[in-house]
Amino acid sequence: MKPEPHTHTNTDNPYHLTYKQLNWVSAYLQPGGPHNATQAAREAGYKGGPNSLARRGFENLHNSKVQQELARRTALAREETKDRRERRLRDLDAIIDDPDTLPRDRIAAMQLQGKMLGWLSETRVLETPDRARALGEAERRVAERAALLLHDTRLLPDGTYAPDPPESARGSSGPPPGPAESASGTAG
Repeated sequence: MKPEPHTHTNTDNPYHLTYKQLNWVSAYLQPGGPHNATQAAREAGYKGGPNSLARRGFENLHNSKVQQELARRTALAREETKDRRERRLRDLDAIIDDPDTLPRDRIAAMQLQGKMLGWLSETRVLETPDRARALGEAERRVAERAALLLHDTRLLPDGTYAPDPPESARGSSGPPPGPAESASGTAG
């Protein structure tokens, strides 16, 4: 004679599912899990071949009490996720509003908060041949400008320019003549 399945009557099992049905629901809903009825049946402890496990998974998936338990646990998980999100947003608010927080940390908290609220998003630019050519040209111009700046003796390490020396201090070692000066020998 087959023993009666053990049912839980506590608040964790309001639909009086069997132990294996409860295990099946847990396996079916496990985070990152397969959400596959047959695999959940195997993990819940049901025995048999692939067809038998598939049948058990199908039966559980279409059982009204199991469906109610799936809906209950899904709602609980959704509520926990919502609560956790709200706590994180409050924590980020505290970081942003704290005057003792470093500016870079406040900015990072604002960015995270913006992403969580959907105010900011990661964007990807579709590369096309024309865009690649334009970017290549822009990069070339930036590289040329950087090379000029590196060779400019007036550029100081802090990125500012030294003032031009007075005309008397330049003497004969002034700047080389420009193209108009070299052609005629005199300026303008």
